[in-house]
Amino acid sequence: MRSRRRQLLAAIAIGALWPLAACHPHVKGLSKEKTMKKYPLKPYAVGRYLIDLPEAATEVSWGQRIKGTDFTWHPATKEQYLALLEAREQELQGVDVATRLLANAENGAVPQSRILLFERDTDRDGLMQFEAFRFAEEMQGYLFFTGPVARSKVAGVSPSVNDILKRIQPRLIDPATTDRGACFDHAFVSGVDPANFEDVGVMVSVDDITLGFSTQVIDAVDTGPTLLERSTIVDRFPEVTLLRQSAREVARLNGEELAFKNEPGSGLTSHSFEWDYRGKPNSIMAPSMGASFRVEQGVAAALLPDEELLGLWDAVLGSIRLRTGAV
Repeated sequence: MRSRRRQLLAAIAIGALWPLAACHPHVKGLSKEKTMKKYPLKPYAVGRYLIDLPEAATEVSWGQRIKGTDFTWHPATKEQYLALLEAREQELQGVDVATRLLANAENGAVPQSRILLFERDTDRDGLMQFEAFRFAEEMQGYLFFTGPVARSKVAGVSPSVNDILKRIQPRLIDPATTDRGACFDHAFVSGVDPANFEDVGVMVSVDDITLGFSTQVIDAVDTGPTLLERSTIVDRFPEVTLLRQSAREVARLNGEELAFKNEPGSGLTSHSFEWDYRGKPNSIMAPSMGASFRVEQGVAAALLPDEELLGLWDAVLGSIRLRTGAV
């Protein structure tokens, strides 16, 4: 089954999308030249792809997984990292040995890594938890991995996590890199193994506008209603104005685009744009991909002309391309 969309991007996706009409409108956006004067862009490396996002963006957030395991990057000195590990193990051990949560703690297969296996008092469904840490002294920070594990598969935790620790390389990502592999926040996974199920997304905010992009290698295509199939009955919602609804090719991938806005005071997001490509199974060149654009009600950007917002959307969406050398 297709793995879940990153929790990060769920916060910016249309989600419970209003079903909209099949009248295929297409409101034009401002030209890229005019858009770039207000919103200069810079490239981000996301998985095997590049996307240009506003260089003035704030609150840049990442959500990422490899082989189904969530991980994040955290800045820290070596002293801070060692203190954090010690404090975490003490916290899991608890005061009363008879009720301690920590089941196992061991060094990982790469230098300055640690794997913790524990149970929480809230675990009542046959699950345990693991946490793994990998410090990168040259970058003054560490990668943190976490996830649930079935009690029946506890023996496989360390081998599986160690495999990930050995595959992933902590490093700063240069969008101009031509190395074969997938880019994450402060990490890189070399090679072309689709079994890694690379899953990475980025979200940025600029001038009250939130933009997001995700790419995910899947093992099966989602068979539920497509983006456009969910857009069928706009006449039921007079507060919704449909701006675009059509197939749209991006990065040579045949996806679907939907853009709409809601009337002020409706209690709904002011502007919501989305592009979706369902992907091909086990393909690193054609993963499941999605882009989102959102403006909330009551902010300054909600008062901007639709053409200006669509111009930024077009510039960002049109910038998505396969990174040279990635595959």
